[in-house]
Amino acid sequence: MKKKLIISIVCFVFIVFNSKQAKPDCEKDTLLLSKPKHSWGKPVKNSFGELTFCTESSKYFKGNIVLKKLKPNHNYILTFNSKRWGSGGKNLPERYGNEYKWDFLQLSTDSEGNCKKKIKRRLNIDNYDIKFFVKDTDDWQIVLYTDFLNFEIIK
Repeated sequence: MKKKLIISIVCFVFIVFNSKQAKPDCEKDTLLLSKPKHSWGKPVKNSFGELTFCTESSKYFKGNIVLKKLKPNHNYILTFNSKRWGSGGKNLPERYGNEYKWDFLQLSTDSEGNCKKKIKRRLNIDNYDIKFFVKDTDDWQIVLYTDFLNFEIIK
């Protein structure tokens, strides 16, 4: 009887501990990044990317970016860009014309043009409906993007 009780307690502790460890830190969404048109960007043939991020997070935008088949051993910069009618854009630190932006993270591709990177950037508390760009640091042209980045920063 004592042995069964001890086994039951150990199993209970194990289950409780693992259930707390397995909880994700946030609800995530994943966006596939698109290539821009030649008229306003610089698409790289066969390239693609994916941005996975927390849809609601405390104080920080948190995510992971995966880029594939860009230029090998090359630098790119990630940018948040406001939308004319989207929310949260005015919280971005750089203003140009009627829009706001933030070039917030430079990253480099490997010898095959690939890159994986965690993202964690502090933002003001607000709902954000903004654009996301991957830009070439040589000429600041957009190589991958999405117009539909929606998330909330909370206390």
